[in-house]
Amino acid sequence: MLRSLRSALARFAMRRAAACQREAPKRADLWLRLGCALTPAFAETYPALVQLRRAIEDRWGAVAAAQEGAQRFPENPDAWMLLGEAWQMAFRQQDALVAYEQVLTLEERPDAALAAGDVYRRAGRHAEAAARFARAYAAGSRQGTCGPPTKRCTSGPHRCPTGCRACPRRAPSCSRRSAGAKASRSGGTGKWNRRAE
Repeated sequence: MLRSLRSALARFAMRRAAACQREAPKRADLWLRLGCALTPAFAETYPALVQLRRAIEDRWGAVAAAQEGAQRFPENPDAWMLLGEAWQMAFRQQDALVAYEQVLTLEERPDAALAAGDVYRRAGRHAEAAARFARAYAAGSRQGTCGPPTKRCTSGPHRCPTGCRACPRRAPSCSRRSAGAKASRSGGTGKWNRRAE
């Protein structure tokens, strides 16, 4: 009961902050800090506070908010991911890398592996970057995709025999057209007409 009350109060603080964010960002910051103090779990209040502080050009305040979230919820990979992004916005790549590696120890996530790989690549540590990019690819395949869609596969999610959503093996048969419809160029007008097969 107390947990649900705290969640409701944190959501209320979020709504109040959203309502006054444009005309009074300091008041919105106050509401979001209140929401962060009340929330029983790592929720949308911490990312909203970090985003608000970035918007008002307070990078160190964003880092402080993200650090508070990571200290309060150390077992939550989203908190560490937020901290890594905040450190990157403050141009502290090594600290961001530590946060991304912490995410990878908690949970195998492709976004954290890609971010860590990007930091390694910028630092000139290409072997570690390649290992993180491979880890991101492997983590993505465990989450239901066979890999990134190819240039030929631009229609978005679809089903393939392996059950993935964007399978490069299906790229040749993939198109923006719906099943049973075929596009054809007509008479040099530059318009696409659909006709049934």
